[in-house]
Amino acid sequence: MRPGVWRVIEWGCGDLLGAARGGRGAAAVRRLRELDRRPARPAAPSCGARPRVPGDRAGATFRPGRGTGRQRHSRPGLRAPAPRRGPSRPRGLTRRARTPRTGRVRPHPRNPCHRHRHRTVGRRARPRDAPRPTGPPLPQRRSGLHPRPPPPPPGHLVPPGRPRSHAHHHRTRGRTMSTFEEDVERYRHELRVHCYRMLGSYDEAEDLVQETFLRAWRAIGEFEGRSSVRAWLYRIATNACIDVRRPRRVLPYHLEPASFPATALPAREDVPWLQPFPDVLLDRAEEPDAAAIRRETIELAFLIAIQHLPARQRAVLIFRDVLGWSARETAAAVDLSVAAVNSALQRARPVLREHLPPHRSEWSARDTSDDERKLLQRYLTAWDNADPTALAALMHEDIRITMPPYPFWFSGIEDAIRSLTPNLSPTYRGHWQFIPTTINRQPTLAAYLKPPAAPTHHLFALDIFRIEQNRISEITAYETTNHQLYNLPETV
Repeated sequence: MRPGVWRVIEWGCGDLLGAARGGRGAAAVRRLRELDRRPARPAAPSCGARPRVPGDRAGATFRPGRGTGRQRHSRPGLRAPAPRRGPSRPRGLTRRARTPRTGRVRPHPRNPCHRHRHRTVGRRARPRDAPRPTGPPLPQRRSGLHPRPPPPPPGHLVPPGRPRSHAHHHRTRGRTMSTFEEDVERYRHELRVHCYRMLGSYDEAEDLVQETFLRAWRAIGEFEGRSSVRAWLYRIATNACIDVRRPRRVLPYHLEPASFPATALPAREDVPWLQPFPDVLLDRAEEPDAAAIRRETIELAFLIAIQHLPARQRAVLIFRDVLGWSARETAAAVDLSVAAVNSALQRARPVLREHLPPHRSEWSARDTSDDERKLLQRYLTAWDNADPTALAALMHEDIRITMPPYPFWFSGIEDAIRSLTPNLSPTYRGHWQFIPTTINRQPTLAAYLKPPAAPTHHLFALDIFRIEQNRISEITAYETTNHQLYNLPETV
C-alpha cells in the first residue's frame, strides 16, 4: 500500500490506529484508563487558579470559559490534555469538564466571566416561598456614596458641582458671596467702560459686566493669584465680549449717502446703533486705581473707528494703546502669543488711522476747553435769537449732522442750516431750552422741548458736538428721555 493511502486511513481511524501502532493515541488511551481508576475529584472553584494535581500539565490553571482550545469532557472533574496537532489527536477528549455547582459562589470582581453577575449578588437572601417582611425598610449600605452634607450657611452661593461642603470650600477658596462682591465690585465701572469700548453699546456693556462677574464666580477656584484680580477680570470680560456675535455698531452715514428727505422717515430699530456713554459713569470708572480716561479714547469718532476692526484686534489695540498694557500682559488677556499680539497691533493701527478724522490731533488731546465752552455759548445765543446766519458762521463747510435712530443724515453747511431752521420757530415743534453738559468727554447740549400745549420742558435729546479748529464739524443728536442715567433734571 502506498504511503499516501496509509496516511488517509490513519487520519480517518485516529485513535484506534494510534493505539495499535503504539503512538500518541496509545498514550491517550492509557491516560484515560488511569483516570478511570482514580476517585472523582471535588468540584473546582469557579474562579481563580485550581490546585495542581499530579499528572496535570505543569503550569496549567483552570479559568472558567478559558480552556485550552475550549476543550470539553463528558466525565465531571476530568481535564483533557492539551490539544495536539496531527493525525493522532483524540477526538473524544475535546469537551471541557463541567462540574456541578453545589452552592452559590460569590462572583469575583476581576473575573471576566462574572462581570454580568454583579447585579444579582445579594438580591435573593431568602427562599422564594418565604413571606415578605413587613415594617419600615432597613437602611441600605451603598458603597461609594457619602451622606448628604448639611446645607451651606446663609451668605454662601454654592457654585455648580457636587453639593458637598468641602468641595464648595475648595471651589470658592473660602470666599463667601459677600467677600466676593467686595473684591470685584470696585472694578465694575472700569470694566463697563472696557466692554463699552469693545462693543460700542452701553446696554450690552452693562450686561457683559454681569456676565463677567458670573463667570468669575464660577471659575474662582481656578484663580491661583499669579496675576492681580483686576487683570483676571479684564481677561474674563474680554473673552466674554469676543464671544458676543453681533454686527458692528454704526451711525447713519455708514448706511446710506447724505440726503435731504422730502418727508419725515420712520426710525429704524433693527440697526445696531452706536450708543453714548454718560460722563458721570466715566468719572466713577477712574476710581480707585484705574488710569484717567482720556478724551481721545472714548469719543464717538474713536469708537466708530475701532468698530471696523475684528474683535481680537480691537482688544489688542485697547490694551496696548488705550490702557497701556505690555505685550506680555496683553497676550495673557486675549489668549495669544506675544508675537501674535504685536502682529495684530501692526494690522490694527493703519485701519484706525484710515477711519479717524483728519484733524484729530488738533481737537482730541484735552478735555473741553474754555474756547469750546465759549463756542457753545455763542451757539445758544444764535439759537435763542433764531439767527441762521450766526449759526452758519460757527460751522465748518463740510459739517455733518446725524440723528440716530433715523437713517438719513445731512452733509454740508447748506443742508445743515436747512434742517435746523424750522426748529428755530416756536410754532413748528415748540420752544427749546438747552443745558450744557458733557457726554463721552465731548461738549454736549441737553435739549429740552416744550410743545405748544405742554406746561414744562421735558428732556428730548442729547446734541453731542465735535469741534475742530474752533468750528463745529459734527453734531450727533440722540433722542432720549432717561435723565437719571445722564444725571440731568427731568424737566426745566
